[in-house]
Amino acid sequence: MLFGGTWRSMLPDHEIDDVKQDKRRAVAIEQYLVSEKAIYVRGEYLPLSCIQSTHMQESTYSPSCCCGKGIPVHKIRIDYGGEQPLVLMVEKEKNAGKL
Repeated sequence: MLFGGTWRSMLPDHEIDDVKQDKRRAVAIEQYLVSEKAIYVRGEYLPLSCIQSTHMQESTYSPSCCCGKGIPVHKIRIDYGGEQPLVLMVEKEKNAGKL
């Protein structure tokens, strides 16, 4: 998370140099920031060098958590060696491809 203005790596043993500068160069793809070195999500970052595999699938997001109409989304599962994979959810297919 973001503590005192510093970003924390999702894998503490794998940090990138000059996170602040790298984040400034990041490009926004829907709610995520992506740079040449990392993906920035909710106050943390995942170094791209740690990504082991990715998988994209179409899904549906139901904001009210009930049956019926949902919003079509694309989920991107990123395995990076952590306890659980990072799952990013984007609305547009072209943005899923960019990620």
